[in-house]
Amino acid sequence: MKLFFIFSLTLILFCIPSTNSLNHASATVSAGKLQGYTVESNENRKNAVNVFKGIPFAEPPIGDLRFSLPKSIKSWNGILNATNYKPACPSNTTAISSPQKVTDEDCLYLNIFADQTCMDKKCPILYIVHGGDFYYDSAVMFNDEYIIQNFASKGVIVVIPAYRLGLFGFLDLGSDNPVPRNLGIHDLVSSLYWVQNEIHAFGGNPKKVTIFGNSVGGSAIAFLSVAPNVPLLWSQAFISSPDCVMMENKLVPQTMAVLEKAGCLYSGNNTNMTLSTEMQVKCLRKLDWKQLIGIQREIEDQSLLFDG
Repeated sequence: MKLFFIFSLTLILFCIPSTNSLNHASATVSAGKLQGYTVESNENRKNAVNVFKGIPFAEPPIGDLRFSLPKSIKSWNGILNATNYKPACPSNTTAISSPQKVTDEDCLYLNIFADQTCMDKKCPILYIVHGGDFYYDSAVMFNDEYIIQNFASKGVIVVIPAYRLGLFGFLDLGSDNPVPRNLGIHDLVSSLYWVQNEIHAFGGNPKKVTIFGNSVGGSAIAFLSVAPNVPLLWSQAFISSPDCVMMENKLVPQTMAVLEKAGCLYSGNNTNMTLSTEMQVKCLRKLDWKQLIGIQREIEDQSLLFDG
């Protein structure tokens, strides 16, 4: 594997999507059929591009699957509409001036921009991990036209996955922890498996996957690159401006603060009797995700950030 560290690269990828088309594109993956759309070529686009948005790569992490490892997606009947973005993963922060407009806990989807000529020649893949300190930004914040003109219309397939953020992706109950740590990173691994198994349906070569991330997206890629239990699901990596500080139990205080504010730390009103970690997680799973993200915002105002 070739690992390239790029610390000065800045990509202007973020803005309001501006590309529309009425031409249909179709693809079939293991779970079922997809209908996207085609953006035709013009003076700014060398080739036509097939766009598929909101493709599920894991079961919705809701109910009993909240705070669980990503679970393989089940098959669907009929044709899945893949022409619009799905909601971003929940976030609520003062760190950015323009937060995501539509969010939902059901958010494990990815978006694909594929050069139409790739169906004949099998193109390399650029897999982009968004930044945001692991508690804001999303896979739906990118500028479609920029991606299409600069990458996807030039013999490249772009894949942008979502991953769980904040307390949903990085809850940490300490040493006695029934919740797998770094669920957001596990989501990325799950989406990379999906790419290996399914990208051929869009004209991609699974042996030529480049993973790229800026800021904390670069940090995520650095973690993946050194994780001992993660198989090699890519051929090269570009890491831009990462923050690679790794601290064990960093998020335990944030988790304890969430548990207390949610009424899930103690047994009833008895502050001398702490619930077992299993009961704490069970309690959190019963609460509405909007209530939990509101609590996350409350503790952020107390300088307790769920920043991975």
